[in-house]
Amino acid sequence: MTGPLWTDVVSAIAQLSSCAVSTCGVFVTVVALYALYRQITDAKLAASMNGFLALYQNWEQLVPSTEDVGKLTAPAEWSQKSPEEKAALIESNPEAKKAWDDIASFFETLGLLVRTRAFPRELASQAFGAAVVWWERLQPLVEKKRQAYNNKHIYEHFEWLANEFRGSPR
Repeated sequence: MTGPLWTDVVSAIAQLSSCAVSTCGVFVTVVALYALYRQITDAKLAASMNGFLALYQNWEQLVPSTEDVGKLTAPAEWSQKSPEEKAALIESNPEAKKAWDDIASFFETLGLLVRTRAFPRELASQAFGAAVVWWERLQPLVEKKRQAYNNKHIYEHFEWLANEFRGSPR
């Protein structure tokens, strides 16, 4: 019996080297892709948190407005008023009129961000789940504004958000 030829040994070593390089290349590629995935995930989380902080600061600035509107819309007699009476009550109070528009605009923006998935729904629901209550209070005013401008899209994202949050745990 004769041993393997020198060229066969070199060829076998070359194939093993090629296989090892390919395996290392795949491993390095997988590690690099995982690192990239983690960077993207961390960047998304950071952007979400920055967005949350900006929204929360905006909401904190609206708190006096919510108190103005809340005084008018919270009493039990509010629910017994017709939409026209509710709208007239808010419109007769300049501070409340501006406040309701600020509150509705805030939730409209939040609704757009959540609907387009630019802001996490779960975080928005936990932090701003009061959108449901505010929609119930302000819906008559929104409806009146929609009729006045003949535009059914006014505050549509606010309405969507309230419907989306309805029944969500907060």
